[in-house]
Amino acid sequence: MRITRIMRQQRGHFMLVGVGGSGKKSLSELASVLAGARMMKVEPQKKYGKKEFRIDIFNIMLQAGSSN
Repeated sequence: MRITRIMRQQRGHFMLVGVGGSGKKSLSELASVLAGARMMKVEPQKKYGKKEFRIDIFNIMLQAGSSN
């Protein structure tokens, strides 16, 4: 519920920190559905560097800006 409340706020953002298997991904997906938001993930590959990160961030910002 806390995640959903944060996501519904204007400019709401959060970062979940925890060990693997603690349910961070599941909680994020559930909260995004409840808040009516679309969730995007950055999944690093073996050769994931600054250039790829910037491209991912650019695409996310482009989609966020075009959908208001």
